[in-house]
Amino acid sequence: MLDAWFVLLRQSNGCGKKREDITKILSYIFVIFGGVLLYEVIRAVVKEQIVLRVSRSALHYINENRIKLDRFKFMSKFIVKKDLMNDMDIHKAMLEHAKEKGIRIDAAEKLVEDYIEEIVPFFNLLSYYKFGWWVANTLLNFLYEVVIDHENAEKLKKIPEHNAVVFVMNHRSNVDYVLVAYMLSKNVSISYAVGEWARAWPLEYIFKSFGSYFLRRRYRENLYHTVLEKYIQL
Repeated sequence: MLDAWFVLLRQSNGCGKKREDITKILSYIFVIFGGVLLYEVIRAVVKEQIVLRVSRSALHYINENRIKLDRFKFMSKFIVKKDLMNDMDIHKAMLEHAKEKGIRIDAAEKLVEDYIEEIVPFFNLLSYYKFGWWVANTLLNFLYEVVIDHENAEKLKKIPEHNAVVFVMNHRSNVDYVLVAYMLSKNVSISYAVGEWARAWPLEYIFKSFGSYFLRRRYRENLYHTVLEKYIQL
């Protein structure tokens, strides 16, 4: 009888210890969860404040220099995609491609959607006028002595408002487009084509946030070139 009582006592002590262990584990879980939640809240608030401050700074820079921004840059990618998918020339090219390759029309349509997703960028003010400008300014002035001809630059202001100015680069290096974007940053944000070399992450995201559109060099498919042509026209 006494032996049985000791066995029951040991079992009850073991159950109590298990309950304590479970309580400790649950406490640790709640502490960790609470810490992570607090961190995310603080991070979200700090991030929002930083983005808001930098955004105001970028808008102040744009307003101060009266920079002309193309409204099309801010158009939703969804709307751009819809406009291109409804284009009659692209529909015609899809039908020809499906007939030539012996595939269904929905497969050709899916191919067009993939091309649009690949080509079309998403312009971001902060990327262009904060991050991009800072990188360009640091890189160019570190590698070269950047000289801007202010006398001839003033002549641009005398050009009639509805006329277009064409800047021609000899493209002797990959720095050319960075230099042009930097020199014109107080006048306009430029869009430029980027080759396959920049399709790697995170370069693709960065260049698309600058408003750059991607193109495939030496890719001769008619359907692809129709989509690219229509996007540039749009």
